[in-house]
Amino acid sequence: MEEGLIYLCDTSLKSGSFENNEVVLKALDKVGFDFIEVGFHNHDYSLFDKPPFFENSQMIMSTNAMRVDYEFSESKDFKKLVMNEARIACFDIDCLNDFDENVSKIKETLKYVDPLLRHTNIEFLNFFEAYNKNSEKMVEILKIALKNGAKWVVLSDNDYKILPEQLEKTITAIKTQVDIKNIGINCHNKFGYAIDNSLMAIKCGVSYLKGSVNGGDNVNFCNLIPVMALKMKLKTNIESLRDIMSFNKIFK
Repeated sequence: MEEGLIYLCDTSLKSGSFENNEVVLKALDKVGFDFIEVGFHNHDYSLFDKPPFFENSQMIMSTNAMRVDYEFSESKDFKKLVMNEARIACFDIDCLNDFDENVSKIKETLKYVDPLLRHTNIEFLNFFEAYNKNSEKMVEILKIALKNGAKWVVLSDNDYKILPEQLEKTITAIKTQVDIKNIGINCHNKFGYAIDNSLMAIKCGVSYLKGSVNGGDNVNFCNLIPVMALKMKLKTNIESLRDIMSFNKIFK
């Protein structure tokens, strides 16, 4: 990972499906997103059959199958991922579930996929709510994920109402114990704080930002267009914003 660089991951094809998903993929790649996350919510992994050539982006398979004994790990969709050139996955885990069971899931899954994939991310759902209940355990589980091979541990607020100053306090405390370059953020917009929270996380040193150029399904994800509009102040791989307005026609 390059020092100081903000890696951008678009989740438009995770939260919904479009009339022509390949057109969306090519548009996102043209702008210069580092990663494009596909699947899970729309259960559409067909793009992994014959993935298009990317000039800038890499495709990530998104799945909530957080245990190797789940059917997904032996499914044709997971095998598509293993055969795909990108070979990157993001597994979701709910921090409000039993802590010991979550630890077991993380260790088992990473042990299974590590030899098969180029890298793996884990997104921690309801992280901030769980952190407020037991901060020590949440820091511990991040350490466990990284120790067992995760590249980025992504903190997700889901529908939890967290304000930027609260998020800053949390991440500032966490980064004293976990390397900030391995922490990502995925802010949701149910209460209208997604952009402010995302920018605050970047200010704290987070290097991996998830969101959607159209705000995602029901405008629930961080809309990355305003974030990218600040690109002159951020170090990203986005070279130009001239194609941004074309998304208005694509994302309907």
